Amino acid sequence: MSDWSPIKVALAPGLYIIATPLGNARDITLRALDVLANADAIFCEDTRVSGKLTARYGISTPRLAYHEHNAQRIRPKILQRLAAGEALALISDAGTPLVSDPGLPLVRAARAEGHSVFAVPGASAPVAALSIAGLATDRFTFAGFLPPKTGARQQALQELATAPGTLIIFESANRLAALMQDVAVTTPQREVVIARELTKKFEEVISGTACELADRLAVSPVKGECVVLLAAPPPARLDEAALDAALSDALASHSLRDAVQIIMAAYGLPKKSVYARALALSEALSDGRDMQPDKQAEMNKKNTPKKTRHRAVRVGRLAETLAALLLRCKGYRIIARNLQTPVGEIDIIARRGSVLVFVEVKYREGVFGPEVISDRQWRRIARAAAHMTGRHPGLQHCVWRFDAVLLGPWRWPRHCRDLWRWME
Repeated sequence: MSDWSPIKVALAPGLYIIATPLGNARDITLRALDVLANADAIFCEDTRVSGKLTARYGISTPRLAYHEHNAQRIRPKILQRLAAGEALALISDAGTPLVSDPGLPLVRAARAEGHSVFAVPGASAPVAALSIAGLATDRFTFAGFLPPKTGARQQALQELATAPGTLIIFESANRLAALMQDVAVTTPQREVVIARELTKKFEEVISGTACELADRLAVSPVKGECVVLLAAPPPARLDEAALDAALSDALASHSLRDAVQIIMAAYGLPKKSVYARALALSEALSDGRDMQPDKQAEMNKKNTPKKTRHRAVRVGRLAETLAALLLRCKGYRIIARNLQTPVGEIDIIARRGSVLVFVEVKYREGVFGPEVISDRQWRRIARAAAHMTGRHPGLQHCVWRFDAVLLGPWRWPRHCRDLWRWME
């Protein structure tokens, strides 16, 4: 039962964006209840979920579904009702609408047609989690849900690596361990706070380094809705010599653009200064010397027809996907794909038991053997492996192994294990 009772309130015509409780039904404002009780209709993500809230407070306003699957069909009807002078409420299942919830196209359309849009503020999971996390609150970035696929999620984390302040992410419990593995690979010592089941009976706040939480979640997964907060990246303290060394290593195996992105993500440095230094180093390396093989390869890439390059990229991505599928079928857990470090890159990192496997993927139409991978490539992979495990203490006890997965047209994928001898 509730100690609130509906009262008659005259609402101005328009769309009311109303925050609802995250879990505890009493976390709703009196104004929100007044608007819900006196609106002409309530548009909800799920009428059954919202029905529990309205029933608790004795609100009989009609509830109608509005979500991402029916938005294009329902939106014109809502705009028609607004044009007729009705007062309509928009709520999500929990928290503030439009924060990782549907509703943005509706608000834009309503404002474009000259209708009033009112805020009825209240509970918000990102702000609630930030208030109890003990991390910096003066500046933060809310990224919502990251892509579910490993490769896309790692790319998103790389792009957000230099975001100033606390980084706030939504994630489902069943993907939380994978997210922590991705964070731990790139920034193992970064402080992380996980706020789980906020305002509910089993509310819990877990904190530790990314590496510690990755290991913990791998053994003891959690349940419920989670907000993940990553502490602001520490300011990089690289002197000029260290920056030049890191850039030189990156430029040895990457294009100028990719090298700049890698150093920015690894050390949290501003793009302008890194790019300027990388450009100077690149020009210095090319002045007065024969063109290096990597530079020659880059020039050859530029002279290759665009369609051919695009096809090569597509084939390479498909080959890596097939290789990852093959490894999963053999019982390996994929930790990372397309991992880029300042000293090299690794196509796939997989783990089975205490064995950590660094995998190079090759697609070839002719030669089909381990010899297609040069000693120089293996050395780069080894340097990248040392760099990655050095920043991830939780993996240092593992036994290393260097494998290759070879693919070709009309050939069954070939998994070549333990190729360390090819490096020696």
